[in-house]
Amino acid sequence: MKTILLAGYRHSENHDEAPGLQVDANGSMRLDRRIEQLMTLGHEIVCVLAGASAELQMRRSKRLEDVELVFDNHDVEANLVTNVRAGLAAAGHDPCFCLPVEIPWPSTASWTELTRVSWTDTAGASVAQIIEAGTAREFGFPLLITRRGTHEIPRLDHLRSLADPRLEYLYLNL
Repeated sequence: MKTILLAGYRHSENHDEAPGLQVDANGSMRLDRRIEQLMTLGHEIVCVLAGASAELQMRRSKRLEDVELVFDNHDVEANLVTNVRAGLAAAGHDPCFCLPVEIPWPSTASWTELTRVSWTDTAGASVAQIIEAGTAREFGFPLLITRRGTHEIPRLDHLRSLADPRLEYLYLNL
């Protein structure tokens, strides 16, 4: 299954580094670590880059050469929605996952449940999202963009947020 790894829509919390270039205590760059984690799950990765950060990310990352790269051409106006749309243009119309690079690594149970749901009836939903009791997940990532969502998200006019009420969500409890 494909995963759209979003690395081009904002800077880090302190705005001094491109998304994913932060290094952990083990010396691993976050962007490279996410690529490795997704590859371990057997996912095909479409990584979205944008703006001035893209060149720096490509120079520093050792793993970007292993994934399909997509450039969000909105540059300074790139945002979560434009990154997702750019990724969907490359990912096709099969269901796919969507994960911003800065989000903490989701639980195994989240990946398992979303994968299970991707092959079943999603009740007309555009996006499926996990709700984990007792956790503070940012907007419930990863998201599963359903077959309907892969058609709908690129075509919706004036879409500014993935929380847009025109997108039908399927909420899954763990």
